[in-house]
Amino acid sequence: MTEYYQKKLQEGLEYQDFVFEQLRYMNGMPIFLGAYTSQKYQNYTGESLSGLEIKFDGKFAETNNLFIEVAEKTNPNNKDFVPSGIMRDDNTWLYLIGDYEQAFIFAKKTLRAYCSDRNPKIRLKECKMGTSRGYLFPIDYVQGNPFLCAKHIIFRKNDVI
Repeated sequence: MTEYYQKKLQEGLEYQDFVFEQLRYMNGMPIFLGAYTSQKYQNYTGESLSGLEIKFDGKFAETNNLFIEVAEKTNPNNKDFVPSGIMRDDNTWLYLIGDYEQAFIFAKKTLRAYCSDRNPKIRLKECKMGTSRGYLFPIDYVQGNPFLCAKHIIFRKNDVI
């Protein structure tokens, strides 16, 4: 596992905690999401007991694209990518992606259907480090398509630690 991978993993875990805090009392009701933090439970079951996967995209405000991961490897020297994100077969049915200002929630099944080389609005991209592949979804396409995005959330800025 590279230092870069470990850094990104830590960023993702901190963002996950932030999202849990933000969603904890959404609509005035407590919501239990139950994150799995061990590799064993994440590989066996999924990212959370509730079936919600949370991803941090620290560049989408700059690029105006959401990066929806479909394959990864822990080291660029590894030969093969493995399915990840929305392409993993686990208990995930909801996929939340965003930054500390806003996030978007999608049905995993819907994202899978939209991820195709036949869709001219999105494109497959590999990250510069060579450890992740995903589809770029333009923000204007996401926000302009009511069948794609289930919920757009604006976070309370005063809750960032």
